Amino acid sequence: MEASLVVPTLDRPDDLARCLGAVRALGRGGRGVDEVVVVEQGDAERARRVAAGFPGLSARTLHHPVRSLTQARNLGAEAARGRFVFFLDDDAEPLPGYVEAALDGFARNPAALGLTGRLRELPRPGAPAVALRALLLPLHVLLGVEWPFGTALLRSGRNCRPPFGLLEGRERDVEWLPGGHACYRREVFEDGFRFDAGMVRWSFGEDVLFSHRLLRARGPGSLRHVPGFAAVHRNSPERSLSPDQAVRMRVLYRFLVWRRAARRGGPLDLAAYLHGQAGLALVDLLDHGLAPRAPAVLREVLRSWAWMAANRRALARGEADVNGFVLGEGEGARAAAAGKRPRP
Repeated sequence: MEASLVVPTLDRPDDLARCLGAVRALGRGGRGVDEVVVVEQGDAERARRVAAGFPGLSARTLHHPVRSLTQARNLGAEAARGRFVFFLDDDAEPLPGYVEAALDGFARNPAALGLTGRLRELPRPGAPAVALRALLLPLHVLLGVEWPFGTALLRSGRNCRPPFGLLEGRERDVEWLPGGHACYRREVFEDGFRFDAGMVRWSFGEDVLFSHRLLRARGPGSLRHVPGFAAVHRNSPERSLSPDQAVRMRVLYRFLVWRRAARRGGPLDLAAYLHGQAGLALVDLLDHGLAPRAPAVLREVLRSWAWMAANRRALARGEADVNGFVLGEGEGARAAAAGKRPRP
């Protein structure tokens, strides 16, 4: 078996149906996937009914009781039987030539262990967000950072997005792969690589931590951007976090990413991190239509920074209850029970 597709989902049946419909269409005009592994973290019976509506697909639906994207990805990767394991978000759709482009990309790049490609975001970023990114670009260049994580991730897959769209059509090395649109050789998982099981819900930054660790272990050329390997991401409005929880996750998980994948200890290192946090407070507000909530977002950002300062020693030792703060003490403890805490 060549191509397995893993689709993690959490109570988004309409998004899942749209995704599986696009996956089934791949086989009509070209190469399709050999199997689909749907991992539902919520209502598994409903997810099975959705998958059953696409009899042309060889689909299995697994249930994972913990609401954790990283744990769902791990379960799907362990269940997949193909030589190549594709990951696609449930609110994303593969474009024609999706499988062929990935397999051809691996054939051209025998040292590559993972690939990504063009990802068209819908809805498109509005003019204010694009303008703000352009204004921040000189600071971005000065600090040598990749938006928004930091100094070690300059040539990232994120560079396909504004204001870096000129790189979108060129095959090249990258330093991390987006989790919702990527393909890995099966040997990656056979060698023990796993997504961080301590991260919960949609696990902001989990893709960076996983793929950049692979790059550090296996060296340049391990991760590639292949333009023809393309998908559309529709950014579903159905979220697993409240708006305040989402802000706290972005701040705390972004800190974990910076500590583990981006920090280099140079004189501009902290400035690079704060530049990424400015992206949270400004660009994210505009990208996601949250500008009317700016005071509430700022309040949660400041609350998160205060929590990090008060728990700085526990964070340094990897003992801080990050998920407890992000989700609320009781909910965070239950969510982390099935996995270890994310370490800084």
